[in-house]
Parts: sequence; C-alpha cells; structure tokens
Amino acid sequence: MSNPTILIVEDEAIISADIVNKLGKLGYAVAGSTAIREEAVEIARRLRLSLILMDIRLAGEMDGITALDTIRKVCQLPAIFLTAQFEKTTLERAGQVKKGISIIAMSNNDDTVSIWDGLIAKQYKL
Repeated sequence: MSNPTILIVEDEAIISADIVNKLGKLGYAVAGSTAIREEAVEIARRLRLSLILMDIRLAGEMDGITALDTIRKVCQLPAIFLTAQFEKTTLERAGQVKKGISIIAMSNNDDTVSIWDGLIAKQYKL
C-alpha cells in the first residue's frame, strides 16, 4: 500500500510548516495545509486524501472538531486531532467524534513525530 496522503489543518503557519516538514521526512505525502475550514472542506472534496491532521483549536468561530464534522459530511476520513491544550470539555467533545479519531498532544520533539508515525502506520497497516 502506498503512503497515506495527508491534509494538515493548522492555523499557526510556523507549526503547520514544521508538521509538513516532519511528515515529509517520514516519507508521507502532504496534500496541502490550510488554516481555513472552508478550504479544508474543498481540499477534502477535491483530492483523494487518506487522513487529516487537525488542530483542535482553530482561529475564528469554528474549532477543529466542528470543522472535521463539516468535512465528514462530504467524505468519511480518519483524523488525528492535535492539541497543546487539554481542557476537559474540549477533549470530551473530540472524543464524541465518530470512529477513526486519535487525539495527541503537540510538542516540538521527536516523540511527537514517532507518535504521528505510529498512528498513521496503525491506521494504514504500513
């Protein structure tokens, strides 16, 4: 099986670029990155994605949980939620999203990258 094609939805440009760089070094194809919900929906609709890495906390009125719900009305994709904040109510909402979801902490270290790689490999049995 070929490596998954991943969409990054992250509103902080530096973090998004870092994620794209790290995934590229792991050999994953990054279809694109965006901070805008509507753009994420359009990319998901247009491209054959395998997975979404979604920041739970997006700028603006809609958070990543709601954005993923909107995307899943168009296409059923697995997702990994990324977060640096562990508020109980937010995590409970993310946990209520239907199957195919993982939640991991954001950190700028090799352990986080290993966790991404492990979750992606598990999802796609690589």
